[in-house]
Amino acid sequence: MRNPARQGRPDANHGEIRKYYEDLYCSVVDSHELGGGFGDLIIGCSGLTEITEVKTADGEILPSQQTFRKSWRGSKIVIARNLQDVVDHVQRMRAKQARI
Repeated sequence: MRNPARQGRPDANHGEIRKYYEDLYCSVVDSHELGGGFGDLIIGCSGLTEITEVKTADGEILPSQQTFRKSWRGSKIVIARNLQDVVDHVQRMRAKQARI
């Protein structure tokens, strides 16, 4: 069993950010409980899958998250703090898919 002390805890705006993605017709898997610096949400949009780290307006990236981001070999992990961040992310994903 996983050590609860190592699991992530959601930021105050976690549910709100998740809903924004869902409202924009993205698939969303909540992954904040994985811990180890892994991102909070796995987003599926236009055939692409990306990881999002949810942060409040003044929230900082934790050391474990920095380490994970540096070692991750997939697409860049996106930080979402508000609706505009989500909209921008979804637009980038859709534009990227259109180029493929």
